[in-house]
Amino acid sequence: MSENSRLNLWMLNGKTRIVGVVGDPVEQVRSPLPLSEMMQRRAFNAIQLPFHVTPQDLRTFAEGMKRVGNLAGLVFTVPHKIAAMDLVDRLTPVAEAAGSVNAIRREADGLWLGDNFDGAGFVSGLQAEGHQIEGRSAFVAGVGGAGTAVCAALAQAGISRLRIFDIAEARTKGVKERLGRHFPSVNVEILRLPDPSAVDIAINATALGMGSEDPLPFGVEELSAHTVVAEVVMKPPVTRLLRLAEEAGHRVCKGENVMLHQLKPTAQFFEVASTF
Repeated sequence: MSENSRLNLWMLNGKTRIVGVVGDPVEQVRSPLPLSEMMQRRAFNAIQLPFHVTPQDLRTFAEGMKRVGNLAGLVFTVPHKIAAMDLVDRLTPVAEAAGSVNAIRREADGLWLGDNFDGAGFVSGLQAEGHQIEGRSAFVAGVGGAGTAVCAALAQAGISRLRIFDIAEARTKGVKERLGRHFPSVNVEILRLPDPSAVDIAINATALGMGSEDPLPFGVEELSAHTVVAEVVMKPPVTRLLRLAEEAGHRVCKGENVMLHQLKPTAQFFEVASTF
């Protein structure tokens, strides 16, 4: 069956609600079809549509979309997940701990709620492939919108030691401060260089790997023999990092797991969104 024939197009009508996915770029996103299918299987008459929006236009776009009566809400991808925090009136505890938002909806009182499912999707993907998190150690390269969510979800799942690196030092300090408030038992170490050695899980939470000429986010040769290498980049499905890690004998976890394991909670989040 082709992708174009998989949707139940008879469900698309004047009552169909829209879930936007907003990014810059946006052509790499893979969620519109599977999320639309998930919502329709749950008898929620909605589809997801991609919107390419630059950072300078984000607020104008979001404020305009909030005035669309059949908008169920918006999903945010690179590079908008931190900036999206300023588009809502309240945050869920998970989004507050993460310091980033990837989904917003209108509440019954007219205010907008921000949540984040990236970290939960990432952790569920790891666990579904048999990788233990509780009591283990992890290195995270990149603590932007996706990375902050991954860090918060790992802490919530019981990670014992977390080593984090980002070229923006202020980001790492913010992550350590928030995790210290919400998950004080987690040992968080800020690194000045990307060092994935001596950890159980090494994670690329940067956008590096989306382009064929991108440098590696960290060196595969620095990994311990038992280290699992995980991605948040979804396209291409196998990044150069994952290919080199597999060639070196490491188990890997693809970025598409992040999307696949957050489809259901994302659909549930928008099903209860209020209209005007």
